[in-house]
Amino acid sequence: MSLSAYLQYSEASDTESQKRYLKAHLRSLQQHINELSRRDYPQLYPVGSPDYVLLFVANEAALTLGLREDPELYEKALRKQVVLVSAGTLLATLRTVSYLWKQEAQNQNARAIADRASKLYDKFVNFTGDLLQVGNRLEQAQNSYAEAVKKLHEGPGNLVRQTEQLRELGVNPTKNQDPDLLRKAQDDATREGHAGLSAPSNEGAADQ
Repeated sequence: MSLSAYLQYSEASDTESQKRYLKAHLRSLQQHINELSRRDYPQLYPVGSPDYVLLFVANEAALTLGLREDPELYEKALRKQVVLVSAGTLLATLRTVSYLWKQEAQNQNARAIADRASKLYDKFVNFTGDLLQVGNRLEQAQNSYAEAVKKLHEGPGNLVRQTEQLRELGVNPTKNQDPDLLRKAQDDATREGHAGLSAPSNEGAADQ
């Protein structure tokens, strides 16, 4: 801001001139505060918009004089989102702003982590649900396979044995069944046959 009125105040040799230039200095401060407020910098930079604008007064004594003559000047500026700073307070103010920005960045990171964790948890729940469903379907498929295999080679009327009997009756196929499957079918049929023959004998012994 301009310090012309303050310099004139400092160089004035009589009291009346000092009073006149002091009022001009205060008006200069207030006008600059109003001007910065009217510029509405947050609207110019909507992304990461600043809450306050720093009004730097290069001469420490000039700011001190203004605050002494108008003790509410600092509060008036704050209400217009303007912070009065000088060479002695600028660095401390900037450090405070830097600290607040770091805190805000950490808060944003914490919110982002919480949001990511929530999405990850939901994904994990969906994944475990799908995995359990796959396991159930695999178990169902295994049970269905076991039942199909039973029909294939178990019992005297199993499919492997019946189709092999067709060969024995004179059918001349071009391919042969798997030897291990034939053996299982024959063994199962034999066991079923023996079980069927032994049952009446036991029943007869019990009747006697």
